[in-house]
Formats: sequence, structure tokens, C-alpha cells
Amino acid sequence: ADLAAATRNPLRRVYQAVDEAIGTILAEAGDAAILIVSLHGMGSWFGAPFLLPEILVRLGVTVPVSPPAAKRTPRTLGIAAARAIWKSLPESIRSRLRPLRRRMLPDPPKSPPTLGIVPGQSRCFAVGNGAPVGAIRLNLRGREPEGQINPGPEADRFENQLIVDLLDIQDDRTGRPAIRRVLRTRDLFDGPELARLPDLLVEWDDREPTGSMLLAEGRGATVSLSSPRIGMVTGVNWYGRSGDHRPGGKYFLLGPGVEHGSPAPAVDVAGFAAAIVAAVHDRTPMEATLRAPR
Repeated sequence: ADLAAATRNPLRRVYQAVDEAIGTILAEAGDAAILIVSLHGMGSWFGAPFLLPEILVRLGVTVPVSPPAAKRTPRTLGIAAARAIWKSLPESIRSRLRPLRRRMLPDPPKSPPTLGIVPGQSRCFAVGNGAPVGAIRLNLRGREPEGQINPGPEADRFENQLIVDLLDIQDDRTGRPAIRRVLRTRDLFDGPELARLPDLLVEWDDREPTGSMLLAEGRGATVSLSSPRIGMVTGVNWYGRSGDHRPGGKYFLLGPGVEHGSPAPAVDVAGFAAAIVAAVHDRTPMEATLRAPR
């Protein structure tokens, strides 16, 4: 509230300016058909994509490179102890000691540790795909340089078991499944470049926000996941934004043949353009042309 008062709430002013600009365009458009599209939603950062590589290690499907042993010195032990004490203090005491902490206690590294893998011993591995949806690529023979799984029935059996194991993981913050669903890219896409995509997409449950170590003193940045197969896996989020995109967007359609104020049906993105054209130019009822998403 103090920051919003000092800066005159810039986020609200930006939204108001966008709203006024759209209103100006609509006023000048006359009876033209108007389509306003928000490509995707927005919400708090969620999930635990930073734990996916370790999860695959715990499941025994990815073999990590052994990291060098960390050197334990009196200084590093002292810093670790000081951080543990700091986390145990109530916020009322932390707020008074924070200036002193900044001078005396160095910040932890600004990036998470990397986890290398041994390709010749790993049956799959995590690949970068953004935060809301993690991605896994199978180490297929004939496709990867050091493939370990045969395409076809062997790969299908491996995928089936991996999906079961992933969906069995619980978020200890909520007691609910940490992963909403796991999708096969071949069920969603086709074409000659399909082999370039990950094989599995991991959609994290978004009902519990995940904090960041770089924001708000790290509140909510620690996540613990568990299952009978992986035990307990705990890690911290180092991504520096508090929000991220959501899959679903919104659209607003105004113009001849469109009933004012009627709710717009859900539509699959692949059929969106054709359905809108039909609804506007052919005067076809929206419900008849816009099909539900897959």
C-alpha cells in the first residue's frame, strides 16, 4: 500500500490507459466487427519445475553426474548456522535486524545448482520448457546420440509407468497431487518436426502459489514433494518473477449478428480464426461455430 501511494499505483494507471485506448478505438469503429483477444491468462507463479530433474533421478530413470564434494570450512559452517538461526526468528525481530543482516550475512548464490546427467545411462531427461509446464524427453535409440530405449512398445511401457509415478507425487504444502496431468506431445501435435519436441509435458497444479528466493525474503519459495517412489524431495525456487502465464486466454466479440452480453463459448485455438469469421460474416450463431476445447 505504501509503495502504491508513493508511485500513484502505476499498474492501475497502465490498465486504465489501455482501457481508455480501447474505448477510443471502439468509438471510432462504428458498426464494424470488433474482436479483442487476450492470448493467455496470468496468475501467480506455481509448481515446482526446478525439482523435475531431481524427481527423475529419484525415480531411477535419469543418472546424474556426481558433483564435486563441497568443502566444509569454519566460515561456511558459521554462515550455515547463522542462516538457520535467521529462519527461526519471528518476523517482528527480523524486520529490526534486517539492515544488520545485509551487512554481515552474505546472500546465497543467485542461481540454483545445475544437475548434469550421464546420457549413456539415462532413459530420459528433463528439458527446458518454461515454468508452468515441465518437459521430458525420452532417450530413444536412433534419435538421441546415446539412446537407451527402443521406440515402439518398449518406449510406450516406459512412458506409461513414468506417467503413473509422476501423478503419484504429492505436494506436502497441500496434500494434493503436485502434477495435474502428463500429456504426450504426439497426442497434441503432428508434422515432420514432431521429433524435435519433448515427449512428455508435465502440467503442475496451480492452486498453491510458489514464492521465489529473490522476492519477499524467500517466503513460499521452498517446496517439498513426496511419493513412495521418490521419498521426500525438497528444493527452492530461484526464478525471479512472482507471476506467470496461464494456458487459457479470453476474447470479446462485438458486431452485427453477435448478441450483446452473451457469454462467449470456449474454443480450441486451432479453430478460432475460422469460427470467428463464420460467426461475423455468415451470421452463424456462435454456439454452432465455436467448438469446445480438446
